[in-house]
Amino acid sequence: MSHIKALAQDIGPRKSGTKAEAEALSYATKYLKKLGYKVQTTPVTIPGGKTTHDVEVIKQGRSESVVVIGAHIDSKAVAPGANDNASGVAVVLELARDFHNVDTAATLEFVVFAAEEMTDSNPDHHHYGSRQFVQSLTSEQRSALVGMVSADMVGYGTRFLVRTMNRGPQLLRDMVKTYSTGHGLPAHYAKDTGSHGMSDHEAFELAGYPAVWLEWREDPFYHTAKDTYSHCNATVLGHTGRMLLGFLTQLSSSDLAALAAARTR
Repeated sequence: MSHIKALAQDIGPRKSGTKAEAEALSYATKYLKKLGYKVQTTPVTIPGGKTTHDVEVIKQGRSESVVVIGAHIDSKAVAPGANDNASGVAVVLELARDFHNVDTAATLEFVVFAAEEMTDSNPDHHHYGSRQFVQSLTSEQRSALVGMVSADMVGYGTRFLVRTMNRGPQLLRDMVKTYSTGHGLPAHYAKDTGSHGMSDHEAFELAGYPAVWLEWREDPFYHTAKDTYSHCNATVLGHTGRMLLGFLTQLSSSDLAALAAARTR
């Protein structure tokens, strides 16, 4: 919750390419460095000749197989963006803290994406950070990547959703849904109905990787000035984080091999 307060209340609206978004990305960078990670920042080009960047750290596992856990840090111009999506960033940052120097089968890559929100009326003008992340993968990185989880709007709601576009491999969706429901957090599938995808899982799923978007529904205040720190629910946020902590911890070598085999890229 302290991350949500820092991003949504202290910094406020974080439209992509603005000073506020840069300040938020700096906040994430400093926190990850404080944890002891070597932080990589990758430039992201956005409309209007502007540049922002993604923030990435890697926690090496026993396997070279990589699972990306990501969340976008930008918000709509008028929105403090507490639930959308300081909540997801908070989960990513705290999972990075939990897993630092912890043994896992998977290599975990934690990414704070820039510029996810639509920049104009064109529904395809969004997801710049995650799309450019996927486009810039080397052949070695493409071979290692086996899955991606997007945490987006996970701080408010009554119904926990596991979402995909249903256009790529669905194994990770099924794994997360089964694990979550079996460990006390009932998870429901809801198709991402956006014509171009509604979160940062889009680029990964369309590139042929198992990918999933985690979200709580419904939030009447997203993309508005009422999406504030006090709007978020610590219990809901905690459910999301603890579920992912458990799921990523129990991922086995055979699970990672199955995810790799499911890729269609």
